[in-house]
Amino acid sequence: MEKICLKEIKMSIRQQITEIKDVSMLAFKEHHELLNKLNTEIKAHPTDTLSYLPTFYKILDGQALKADLLPISKDILVSITQNLPQPQVKQIIDTLDKSNKSILIERNVKSLCQNPACANILFDRYASRIETTQNPAEQRNYLQPIVRNLVEAVSGAEVSKLPAMFNKIESFAPEVQSMIFPSLGKLYTSLPSMRENIWNKITHYKPKEAGDFAPLYKNLGQITQTDNSKISECLGIIRQNISHPNQDLSDLKNAYNTLGEIRNTSPDKEPVDQILTLGLQHPANNTRSRKVAFRLMGKTDELTSRASIGQRTEKSDDNPHGFKHTDEIPSTETAILFLGGNATNSDKSANGYLSSIEKLLHEHNIKDKIGLYAAIYNFGEIEDK
Repeated sequence: MEKICLKEIKMSIRQQITEIKDVSMLAFKEHHELLNKLNTEIKAHPTDTLSYLPTFYKILDGQALKADLLPISKDILVSITQNLPQPQVKQIIDTLDKSNKSILIERNVKSLCQNPACANILFDRYASRIETTQNPAEQRNYLQPIVRNLVEAVSGAEVSKLPAMFNKIESFAPEVQSMIFPSLGKLYTSLPSMRENIWNKITHYKPKEAGDFAPLYKNLGQITQTDNSKISECLGIIRQNISHPNQDLSDLKNAYNTLGEIRNTSPDKEPVDQILTLGLQHPANNTRSRKVAFRLMGKTDELTSRASIGQRTEKSDDNPHGFKHTDEIPSTETAILFLGGNATNSDKSANGYLSSIEKLLHEHNIKDKIGLYAAIYNFGEIEDK
């Protein structure tokens, strides 16, 4: 009975496709409905996916893959290839390449690699492209995310294949090897036999520019969750980099996330808090990042709402922005106190408003000495959680 039903289902789908003389003339809605029906039937009969390939090719034939059709087409491809052996997977990938549908593969690397046979084919495919291309932009914008996703995906699919792949990557040029640096923390977890090699790469990594530090911190966090014997060394590496002037806000946030993970598992909190304190001194911090660090250290007093007073002053070498904090406004001084609420939650924003007020006074020829002050608000836990 099952065979009869399955045959009827296949005939129904195939009959619909056969009756369409020109697939390229389908309206979007019809095209999408056909793909949906095909996807439903393939998922219902996972052991017979290969028989649906001609139908899938027919629907794709002559069509430019519109963005709205890409997700379901990717899903169908994963369902079809999920349990196929390597020769048949390679044939499918080659067919899609020849029909200019390789976007289905490139946007689908992680999912396709659930099948180890597919992971092996894709790794060889992109490894050979990396070896032959001389275009840095292609390596950076096109191949880098594909190879990185591929390595991470394979680590979950078939760990035994990774050492050979890892060794092959090591034969590439240094700029190509750097593609997988953000994945080293995950690989450290997946490849116990190669941990020494991976750790050596991480310890010799020298971040220089904004954005270079975040993957280092992420890797260290993943390693400490797997191997607590590395906590002390990881903290040492973070300490060496946390004050680097070229870091940006994203780098610092990743450092704080990793330090938080270590702090949760380490019995000794003091080394972590010392590094967090160093990080808080970095000028790239904002209100939110500071609060993340304060929460990790349990400094609840820093998270309560409060306000301070800032004063517009003459600019000098020691005070290039012409702004300073003050404890009070003298009772004998004629002054303007600007109460900006959310608009003045930093020194920079408060000074900006005072600068505008100063210009307004000059425009109206008000020459008397008037003190310019602004309230700077910190709304604690309410703001920037």
